Amino acid sequence: MKLFKSADLIRKSKYISRDLSWLRFNYRVLDQAKDPGRSLFDKLRFMSITSSNLDEFFMIRVGSLYNYLDYGKERVDYSGLRELPFRRKLLDFAHRFVNDQSLTYLNELKPQFEKQGFSIRKMEELTEVELKKVEGYFKNTVFPLLTPMVYDSYHGFPLIMNQVLTFGVVTRGLPTAEVGSMAPAAMPDVEKGQERLTFVQIPQNLTRFFEITRKDRAVFVPIEEIVRVNLPKLFRNVEIVSADLLRITRNGDFTLEESEDIDTDFIKEIQLGLK
Repeated sequence: MKLFKSADLIRKSKYISRDLSWLRFNYRVLDQAKDPGRSLFDKLRFMSITSSNLDEFFMIRVGSLYNYLDYGKERVDYSGLRELPFRRKLLDFAHRFVNDQSLTYLNELKPQFEKQGFSIRKMEELTEVELKKVEGYFKNTVFPLLTPMVYDSYHGFPLIMNQVLTFGVVTRGLPTAEVGSMAPAAMPDVEKGQERLTFVQIPQNLTRFFEITRKDRAVFVPIEEIVRVNLPKLFRNVEIVSADLLRITRNGDFTLEESEDIDTDFIKEIQLGLK
């Protein structure tokens, strides 16, 4: 009896990709956020669901795909594509979805905020009185929780928490470069002209928005906007070359094989998964 590889059977099958069909399902959820018959808050709720679904998708589905690549195992999708071509197709589809998701929020949902009596503002759009309120909130509540994590020849690459808003800040040393006296973590002096990368994570126990009440509406300032404007207060006598906001989604698909030395295998698996 002739034996066929599973890949050959899949190529001849009529199945569609499970992962791609999952992304298409998320489009159906996004369509609910566009439904004109729904209230704005219902639309925002469905928009939130698409984001949480996408987080889970990358942690588990995409994480599983990368496990095959990391371990050098063969994986053929039900649609007949091997690992690398399927990864490109999957990520291209996901990028298109994120773009559509962003356009839906910016063009269809955000313009409705003003009509509902609230708005999301940048620091530059606040009044002097409102700026003082935000500055007080940053000084008393946010600043004590911020810890710059340096990556240079003296420090290894820091652990970036999963799904936490983080600033990647590149600084350049000036003649008297040193860490600000207010900074919560000590860092060595930077030589003149030397660039250094520092990560600043926004603590998860802080609320996502800082609310300011006006006579006719509620104004919300994103926490990352507050931290961004105040980044210079974390350093003294250094030039901030760039500050970019990022959010890492880590691989959440861990599979442990049974063995006699389960403790050792568990540690090895976790270490490999975190790389």
